[in-house]
Amino acid sequence: MFGSAIIDVAIGLMFVYLLLGLVVTAGTEMVSSGLGWRAKNLRAGLERLLGAALARELYAHPMVDRLAKRGQEPSYIPSETFALTLVDVIANLGPAPGAEPPRDLASLTANVPDPDVRRVLGLLAAEAGPDGQKMKVNIEKWFDSSMDRVAGWYKRRTQVVNIGLAVAFTVAVNVDSVLIVNSLSNDAALRAALVAQAQAMVRDAPPTAAPSGGPSVDALQQRVDRLKGLGLPVGWTAEANEDFRQWPGWLPGGRAASAWGAAWAATVRHHFLGWVLTALAASLGAPFWFDLLSKIVTIRSSGNVPGRGVAPAAT
Repeated sequence: MFGSAIIDVAIGLMFVYLLLGLVVTAGTEMVSSGLGWRAKNLRAGLERLLGAALARELYAHPMVDRLAKRGQEPSYIPSETFALTLVDVIANLGPAPGAEPPRDLASLTANVPDPDVRRVLGLLAAEAGPDGQKMKVNIEKWFDSSMDRVAGWYKRRTQVVNIGLAVAFTVAVNVDSVLIVNSLSNDAALRAALVAQAQAMVRDAPPTAAPSGGPSVDALQQRVDRLKGLGLPVGWTAEANEDFRQWPGWLPGGRAASAWGAAWAATVRHHFLGWVLTALAASLGAPFWFDLLSKIVTIRSSGNVPGRGVAPAAT
């Protein structure tokens, strides 16, 4: 019984982290979309891969140009599209003065202006031989390995935003992990309600970082409202903050600033540890907590076998 309660508290806490992680992840996506980070990272990656001149020709090609709205650059290029477009771009590059017209894939790469890129493409063409399909596959693999590096750039950039938004949302919504654990430990009905909601979310489908139509302020507000509606000590209320009722009302002159400053300092001391734990957890993102929550719910659902203790999780 005691062990079951601990698991239920863990599930409830992870469910809170999942909901807050969805808010943080969606907020990060809003920042990323607004600043065009995906498109900028892709452009930087392709310029490093192909050189500025060849990348410019690639972006001007109709197959790539029409992947995004007019006046914008694409944030994603399928590897098949990249390979087909690159071969066509190279085929339409003019040969160097005095050079013979290209007769095969290997000689076609001689038109590439960047010597390093020309060497790489020459190796890919030589390995493919006269097989044009194999050349296309080689280019796709080359592109995919480069995009792994670009994805790493993007992840490092967004992780900084994740942490900043996790701290901001944690304090703004006042999500204190210590208070939540205490509340769940002492309220069996609340534990059961959160476990049921967590099981429903795991059963239905993985939550998406951005709702249909893209992330929006309204979508963020809906997720914050859901978090506040769980019945937990979340938000700036007397139940969630025992120092809140001691905050001063209106006071004249400098006494107001001094009194409010002292009240805020007391509030920070009261919530600091819980805020730090929550912010660190939320910065891990919704996918992390969904995967972990799914495993814990599976362990719980396996139940107890009479006389044999807890059964192992299904594999």
